[in-house]
Amino acid sequence: MLELLGFSKEDIKDLKANKFDVADIDFKNKDVRNLKLKKKDILFLAHFGFTKERIEHFTLNDWDHFKNMEEPELVDVNVSYFKVDENNGELIPITKYEFEENKKQREAYYDEIKKNPNVTLITSLCDPDNTCNGSNSSSMVKLTVAVTHSSKYAIVSDFDWVNDSNERHVDLFGTGHKEALTVNYESIFGSWTTEYYDNYGYVAERTSYFNGATYKFSTGYVHKLDRNSSTHQEFWQYNGKWIHAQDDSGYTYAEFVWSSGTSSSAYANYTHMKTGWSSSFSVSMPLGASISVSGTTSYIQIPNAAVSFTR
Repeated sequence: MLELLGFSKEDIKDLKANKFDVADIDFKNKDVRNLKLKKKDILFLAHFGFTKERIEHFTLNDWDHFKNMEEPELVDVNVSYFKVDENNGELIPITKYEFEENKKQREAYYDEIKKNPNVTLITSLCDPDNTCNGSNSSSMVKLTVAVTHSSKYAIVSDFDWVNDSNERHVDLFGTGHKEALTVNYESIFGSWTTEYYDNYGYVAERTSYFNGATYKFSTGYVHKLDRNSSTHQEFWQYNGKWIHAQDDSGYTYAEFVWSSGTSSSAYANYTHMKTGWSSSFSVSMPLGASISVSGTTSYIQIPNAAVSFTR
C-alpha cells in the first residue's frame, strides 16, 4: 500500500532497514529540513496514509500535530487520477503513469527554461494586469483516501491539483463515509498549500490549516477553499516580483467511531467551481459519495477515490 502513496519499493526497503538514519526526503519547508527527521519518522507518517509528496510539504504545524500520536496500521488506500479535457473542460480519468509523466515533463521543461531563459513559457502569458491566455490542457488532479487504525480509526483524504492557474474560484474538499461511521469533528486537522512559480519554475508556497470543517454532515465533512483569499490568491508579490499560483494541494485528517455494523466505505471528495461563489449557494453531501452545490453556478464533481473496509 505504501507504493500507492508514492514510495518506491527501494524507498520502502530503505525506510525499514535504516530507521534511525536521517531521512533524505526532499522537504520544501526549511524548518522541517532542520529537524533532521529520521527514516522511522517518514515511515510513521506514511502509516497515517500520507503520500510521499504530502510529507515533503509538511510544515512544523503538520509535524507537531502528529508526532506524539500512536503509530497506526494502514488499513487501505486508493488513488484516482484525472485531467482536464481541453475541448470541453470536463475531467476525464487517466492512469498513474500519465499523471506522473505529465509532471515529469513539466519539471523537465522548467529545467530547460533555467538553462535557456530566452525560451517562452506558456504560463508566462499570465500577469496581474492581463488575462491568462495559456492552455489548461496539462491541468490534472489526484485524489487519495486512506483508512488507518491504532486505538482509533481515522480517514485521511488528500488532493493534488497540478497547473490549474486559469481558474481561481472557491472549491470544496472533504471526506465522505457511510453512515456506519461517526466523525469526531474535534479531531479534524489538515492543511492546504498553494505553490507559486515564476517563469523559471517553483519559487515559494503558502499554507493554511484546517481545525474543524466548513460544512458537517452525517456522511462526512467539507472544507471551503477560497482561492481568491489573501493567502491563496492567483498572484503574490514575493521579494519584489510577481509570482503565479500554479499548484494547489492539501489533506484532511479525522478520527471516527463505528456507530453501527462492521463494514463501511470512505471517500476523498472534491468539487471544482467553474464560476465564482455566492452566499446563496448551499452544499450537501448525499450518501457521503460526493459534494453537491445547489444554486445558479457551474461546477465539476470530481469522481472520488474510495475504499471499503471492515472492523
